[in-house]
Amino acid sequence: MREAYRQVENTLPLGYDYVFTLKTKGGIPTYQDLCEDMGKCLARLKLINGEHA
Repeated sequence: MREAYRQVENTLPLGYDYVFTLKTKGGIPTYQDLCEDMGKCLARLKLINGEHA
């Protein structure tokens, strides 16, 4: 999860505190799944545009 955050960290606006939690019903998600989900959440909050998602 930390590495997924590092991938988008430089595109995020300053002045916010970012807190991510992981809830799964199955096993541990793949790195790719984490990156996609994090991007979708940030885009939905309009903190990044959809092309980074």
